[in-house]
Amino acid sequence: MRVALAPFLSLKPGLFQLSLVLTLSLALGVLSVGSAHAVSMGFDNISGNNAVDAAIGEAQLSVDVTDAGGNQVLFTFFNTGPAAASITDIYFDDGALLGSASMIDADEGIGGDPGVDFTEPASPGNLPSANNASPPFVSAGFSADSDPPVQLNGVNPGESLGILFDLT
Repeated sequence: MRVALAPFLSLKPGLFQLSLVLTLSLALGVLSVGSAHAVSMGFDNISGNNAVDAAIGEAQLSVDVTDAGGNQVLFTFFNTGPAAASITDIYFDDGALLGSASMIDADEGIGGDPGVDFTEPASPGNLPSANNASPPFVSAGFSADSDPPVQLNGVNPGESLGILFDLT
């Protein structure tokens, strides 16, 4: 199972889309041995976008994977850097591991960031630059994107988004 972000970066006069992919099988394997601690992971660029923007995304975007108990796993996406970047789309690769999901954002769940608001599914329905991942990111098992105004409601510097999955 893999997860990807398609953040919206506004670092220069132009706007760039950056697709980042992370393989989470190792993290879920660590969680399955009963660890209550979060496993933190970063992302790798798979798009052909501006290298400087890609480096910023890789440096300031991360995800923590936590055993939430009750046969659930929590993915918390963070934007920790100073650059004006916003996570606006999140895609999970197909897989039988994850069941139903709920989001922890401004209007769903307790403890969400007031400036972060996402809805499922994401548009477009498949990860941009998906064919650049190895193996290719064929389709999204779960996806969500930020509500309009897209960049303002994305995960901006100092914010986070939680997605809680039931394990099947």
